[in-house]
Amino acid sequence: MNSSKRVLGVIGSSLLIAVAVLFILFSISGIAGTWYVNRVLVNVTNQVFTVVESGVSVANSGVTAALNKVKEARSELAQTEQDINTLGTNLKENHPALVALSERLDTRLAPTVDKIQSVLEPVQEGLAGMDAVLTVANSLPYFQEKAPGLQELQDSLQNLTSLQADVQQLRTTLRAAAEGKADALTDETTALLLQLVQRADDRLARTQDNLQTLLDKIAELQNRIAKKRTEILFMLNMAALLLTLLYLWIIYSQVVVIRVQVGKIRNARKAEEPPSPPDEAPLVLDAQTEDVMSAQYRAVASGEQENLPTNTLEEDAPSSP
Repeated sequence: MNSSKRVLGVIGSSLLIAVAVLFILFSISGIAGTWYVNRVLVNVTNQVFTVVESGVSVANSGVTAALNKVKEARSELAQTEQDINTLGTNLKENHPALVALSERLDTRLAPTVDKIQSVLEPVQEGLAGMDAVLTVANSLPYFQEKAPGLQELQDSLQNLTSLQADVQQLRTTLRAAAEGKADALTDETTALLLQLVQRADDRLARTQDNLQTLLDKIAELQNRIAKKRTEILFMLNMAALLLTLLYLWIIYSQVVVIRVQVGKIRNARKAEEPPSPPDEAPLVLDAQTEDVMSAQYRAVASGEQENLPTNTLEEDAPSSP
């Protein structure tokens, strides 16, 4: 009966050891899989954020360039307004200057306005593409962002369309005045030129405000994206680290289980071994017996065995129980 229990115990311990080994192998593969998945997620996150940051950077560069061109165009308009006020009183003496002003509008102001539109059109496409990328990126955990509104950019483009018409009318009117025969600009012509300049400057001012607002939104988006990128990567690494610690704890617990079960198996095997016979106690003689035996040995050695009493050993030896 005891033998059967020991056999069943050994079988149970062996099964527990096998299960523990499976858990250890599972935990090792779990650690490897955790860091593999972590690396994939980190790469995907970096790629998505790289695309988003690239689009935001392009938009930021385009809006900044357009904003600089708007400031340059407003500076040209301010100088043009000053020149019109100066030259309008005496066209005959300042006719070459009026021709130069007309040429400057053709060579500097008009190309600058056209340059603003050519810069903003790719920005509009870039913001639309960035909105599509952000829509995909919003599938990531803890990432919910939207591209800056296109309303400011659309308003800027509409102002530029009207601005181009105003600049063209200003160029035509100024060119006609430069080629005219009058000695002075009429009040109506001067007022028209100044009105066109003021209207163009107002459009540029609205465009500047819209672009500055858009640039601020892009800068805020850049900061939020950089912050979220750091936070998401930190959370991914922390999750992988916590899972690794969990798997290591499982491995340690299963090692303890294996050690305990191996100890039980060893104890069961020791119980099956036959008991060893007890060791015989050594014969202990008292001092008197040792003296008698020593005397007998000396007598035998000297040839005097017959002179010794034969019953001495028997009398002096202690009686056995």
